This record gives sequence, C-alpha cells and structure tokens, in this order.
Amino acid sequence: QALPELLAAAPALRNTETYRYDLVTVARQVIANRTHLLLPAIKVAYLTKDRSKLQTLTQNWLELMRLQDNLLATDQSFLLGDWLAQSKQWASNETERRQIEYDARSLLSSWGNRAASESGLHDYANKDWAGITEDLYAHRWQLYFASLDQSLATSTPPKSIDWFAVDETWNHATRSYPHLPTGDSFRLATKVCHDLLSKCSTP
Repeated sequence: QALPELLAAAPALRNTETYRYDLVTVARQVIANRTHLLLPAIKVAYLTKDRSKLQTLTQNWLELMRLQDNLLATDQSFLLGDWLAQSKQWASNETERRQIEYDARSLLSSWGNRAASESGLHDYANKDWAGITEDLYAHRWQLYFASLDQSLATSTPPKSIDWFAVDETWNHATRSYPHLPTGDSFRLATKVCHDLLSKCSTP
C-alpha cells in the first residue's frame, strides 16, 4: 500500500531529496517482492521441464532487474558511479587508481580472494545500486538462467558456474558509471506501481 500512497503525495514534493529517496526505496522493494514470487515459479518450471515457461519467467526476471537499475539511477544515494568516483580520489597515480578501483569493486562483490569469498563473505556489502545491479547482479542471473535452459535443452545437469571468476572479471573491469543521477524517479516508480501492483490508481 505504501507505493500508491507515496505517488499520491502533493506534486510540490516530487523534487525534494527526502521524498525521492523514499519513493525509490519503496519502489525497489516492490520489485524485490515480485522476484520473491517469481523464483519459486522458475523452480517449478525447471523441475517440470517446461522450457517455454522457464524462458518467459526468467526473461521477466531480467526485465525487472533492468527496471530496478533504471529506477536506482534516478537518485544520488544509489549510484555505483558515485562510490567508485569517491574511492579513486585517494589515488596519487595511475597504478594506485587501478588498485583502488579494484578494491572498491571487490568490496561490493567477492570481498577478497577466493577463500574469503567462498567462506561466506561473498556479497557481504549487498548494495542495491545502479550499475552493479545491471552489470554484475543481472549478469549472474543471466548466466544461471542460461545454464538451466541449456540443461532442459540437452537433458543434462546444469553446468557448474565459477562465481568467483565471474566476480573477479567484474572487479578488474574499468567501465565508468554515472556519478550523477539520471532519469525521473516519479515516472519510473509510477511504472513499477502500474506494472506490478493490481491496486494502483495513481495518475
């Protein structure tokens, strides 16, 4: 009920930082709630060998992740680019800059070497930020879903995925991300409301 009520707030509030933060936070939770419903359905589709249903559900999941990334990008508090830009300011030369960026990324993903990551520290930071949601989290899910689809297509067990290697590839990447917000929080939160909630009568 919170998201429709937030969207019904006075238009004069829409440009305030506190309102936008709350709006994005609640809308991203609505998306997360939907994925909690999707995951059991994906499991059933795989176990019943319904490949078409599996593809439909997993595509829906990945679309939700893209929507969440776009939503998060609208607020300064949820930007991977801001985190990376601030960390790199500590570097005094290019070598330090590369190391600091690697460290800043690994703190969000593997949290260290393979032993540390596989001991339970993996995703310790667990940040819902624009940039990492699309480039790492969605990429992981895409690899996993592809392994399930291939399993059904070939009637073989899903192939094992080296998740630490996946994270390390991202940790060593150098793609830059926006450090300033982009997009319209209200518009995207409204889309979340209309797409995912049955009782959403906001304008």
